This record gives sequence, C-alpha cells and structure tokens, in this order.
Amino acid sequence: MCAIPLANLRGPDLKELVARYKKNLNSLAREYLHGRGVSDEAIDQTDIGMGGSGSRIGFETRGEPEEFFENNIVFPLRSTSGEVMDLLGLPLGEEDAQMKTLSGRADGLFMAGDVAGSEMAFLCESPFDALMLYQLSIPAVAVLGGSNLAESVVEMFRDKNVFISFHSDLAGRKNTYRAMDLIAPVAREVFHLSLPPGLRSLNELFLSLENPVETVNALIHQARREGRYRRFSPDALRLPVFLQEFEHRRSGELSGLPTGLPTLDRVLLGGLREGLYLVAGYPGAGKTTLLRQFAENIAAQQHPVLYFSLEMSAFELWAKGISRLLGCRTGEVLAGTADAAAVERANQEYQKIAESIWTIEGGQALTLGAMAEYTRQTYNQLGKAPVVMVDYLERIAIEAPSGVLAGQLNALRASALKQLSLGFNCPVVVASSLDQATHSSDAWSAFAGKGEIDHTADVVIVLNLGSGPEDWEGYKTECARDPGRVLVDVMKNRNGQTAEIPLTFYKSQGRFTEE
Repeated sequence: MCAIPLANLRGPDLKELVARYKKNLNSLAREYLHGRGVSDEAIDQTDIGMGGSGSRIGFETRGEPEEFFENNIVFPLRSTSGEVMDLLGLPLGEEDAQMKTLSGRADGLFMAGDVAGSEMAFLCESPFDALMLYQLSIPAVAVLGGSNLAESVVEMFRDKNVFISFHSDLAGRKNTYRAMDLIAPVAREVFHLSLPPGLRSLNELFLSLENPVETVNALIHQARREGRYRRFSPDALRLPVFLQEFEHRRSGELSGLPTGLPTLDRVLLGGLREGLYLVAGYPGAGKTTLLRQFAENIAAQQHPVLYFSLEMSAFELWAKGISRLLGCRTGEVLAGTADAAAVERANQEYQKIAESIWTIEGGQALTLGAMAEYTRQTYNQLGKAPVVMVDYLERIAIEAPSGVLAGQLNALRASALKQLSLGFNCPVVVASSLDQATHSSDAWSAFAGKGEIDHTADVVIVLNLGSGPEDWEGYKTECARDPGRVLVDVMKNRNGQTAEIPLTFYKSQGRFTEE
C-alpha cells in the first residue's frame, strides 16, 4: 500500500528522524506548544520536533522518510526501553486537525520510558495530557486514542498503580473501561480519573483553571476513593457522560455519515454511526453496487473508508465508480470501449473520492483479525476511525471450531464484526447473500434462517423486488430489468424506525437513485 515499508522503519532510522525533526522545531511550533501549556523544558526533554516542507503523511506516501511530515509537530513514540517505535504528527494551521502516526504501529507510546521505574503511572489519550502531568513530575504516557491501546504494551503497567484519564466523552469512557479491563490483570490497582464537568481533557483543565495543580491532586484523591477498577459498576457513574453525549448530538456536533440516499439517511437518523449494518439480498440484487455507492459518498466527505472486497477486484470497483460519473455502462469501461477522454476526465474527478478509500482485495489471508489490524492502522495513520465495509460476509476467512455447523459460522463472523465496530467506535457495513434455494417474495424468511446474525446486527437492510415472483427464474427476469425497481427494506433498525424505500437500480451503470 505504501511506496516505502513504513512499518519496518525502526531503530537508527527513526532515531535519526527524531533528531532531524527536533532541530527543525521553529518559533511558530514553539508558540503553538506554549499555547497548549507546554514549557520549553518539556519540549526539549521529550524530543518534540517539527516536520519540514514538501512532506505528507498517510497511506499513499511518496518520497524519503524525512519528507512525510509537512508542517507537522512530531512526537516520538517509544518502547519502555527507549527505542523509537513510531512517530506521531499533528498538522499545524488545520482546523480540527487529527493526530496520525507514520507507520501505524501499536507498540510505542509517547514518553513510555518515563514510567519504567515508577510505582505510579498515568495513561492519557493525547501527548498534551501527558505533558501536563510530566511538568508536575508525575509519570505519564499517552496513547493515540483510547481504542488504540494494544495488549502488547500492557506489561509496562505491571505492579503499578495506574490512573487512566481519557477524554470525557462517550467514546473516551468506553475506551476507559476497555483499558481498565486490559491493565487490571497486571497492575496493582487501576483507577479512573474523572474530570470536572464541562472539561474534556487534562490539557483543557490546565488551560482553563487558575489552580490546576490543586485540582489534579484533588482528582487523584477522589479517584483513589471512588474510581477504583470494578468489573461491574452502577450506571450512575455514566450519567454525566450520557448527558454530555446527548448535548453533543443535540447541537449537531455528532451526526451520522450520509450514505447519499436522503430517505435512507433520515431513517438511519442522519446516516451511518457506530454499529453493524447488514445489507442482505439475493444474487444480482445490487448489494455490491449499493455498498460501493455508500463508500464513494462517504469518501467524498473526506471520511476514510476501508473497503474489503472479497469477490470483485479493485479494478472492477473502479470501473463501477467511473461509469457512475459518466452515466455509461460499466461493461464499456471494463472492455476499454468507453470514450477515452471522458474516462480520463472522470478519473480526475474520481481522484478526490479515491483519496479517502482503501480497497483491500480479499483472499484466504484476509481474516477477521487482519481486518481489525487494517482498521487500527488506518485509525493511527489518519487520526480517525474509518467506515469499514465488507463485501461479503460469507467469504470472510474463518477457522471453524469443532462441532460448529457451516451455517453458524456467519453468526461468528457477524459477532466479530460487531466487536470491531464497538472497539473502534465506527460503522461496519457488511453484505450478505441470501440463499437462492429458499427464495421467496418474503426475503426476511430466508434471512431469518441465518441464525443469530439478525440479533447481532443493529440495522438489517434487505434488497428485494417487493411482491415479485416467487420462482427463481421469474426473479432473475425481474432483476435483469435495467433500470429496474428495487425495494430497500429496512427490516430492523435498533435505534429508529423500519421502512420500505423504493429505489431505481441502473444495473448496467452500477448506481441507485431514489424514486
């Protein structure tokens, strides 16, 4: 995926980059860091640096390693032994800038070496939170996003009193519980450091309060009394976070990602959110077309999409995208008979979409674990969790446990994808093929035979022909009409209403439109 094997950059290579970036740190970067409450002493002692000009960061990187960060403040991520494992960049001058790592590794934390000899350690969600504590001589480390805490780094907290202070939103609270579950087996004690109402992070606390040191000390004492790790705790502890989440949604700060079909988006309360979305249908109903159309609409919003294609090639999917833009038949693009100049113009337009889509072609190696690792690396390198799309469920490589029937494997696949969604707070959309042998006008009856999948999914969408013929040959005839009528039947919607939404399916052009 990259021109350079970024994941293999370690040791002297990264150490040299850290030294180079540290020398590049300019007055503008220092001014920004000062504004975030970071002192010159902390800047110098933690080896914070600055990327040069003409560099970029992300999957499709080009050039030499030292050119990856353009106008980025750079934080080294280390192991407990001090080895530089990765680099973390924060773009300057960008509104809502997202932190992102060079190679997407999970075995390095910011200031990891500072907790090695201490009996106490703080785990924070950003370098700025950890730096606030560092300036108080409190040992602290930072992980890029709470969902990114890897089991491989948990050992550094063995026999320590660990205080976890992630951001005080719903995602931060969920990641706090996950981190506590991971760390508790090795730590002496684990505590949750709750922030005062209205403050999202430790960095905000230090910047907004007159006496932050006294407040932090008070919060530590409160955590010792009330925040000790418990596998089970009453919901009363979560109520302030739930209320904050409601306010975010009420103000429009947190909304769904629109699919591009307005009626469906209204039914889904604004679009795709965290959860498992199942799109089921008989062969030829347009499952792949619908998923890819969703993917391109979301990518056009500059939100990353991971598209696991276990059936079609990336070239075929690209041809669908080009034909959607041109309004020509996909077959003409695949056969090379479409107008070359028009295809080139469409390809330039498609470039804006393609910059936010990563199509991973499937194979036996594309397991559920591999999908989770791709998702984690995307989160690390782009600073935000992607929308994950899987085409399709039945082709995901999975090892069948002893005694499990073939039909039960789909339930295991769906359960793992739901956990992926919860772990990274992202939507997961998966296509599933209904059984031709059980075809009927009631597609749900065929789907319900798939065991527990319908219970696992948050939203179930079935593509069918409404009251079409029950015989298979009749179905194929109806499905082949171009354009044809397809009913998007939202049969289950855990947090909203069900609905039947008629669409027009331009099969040869690979696109759906609302009637």
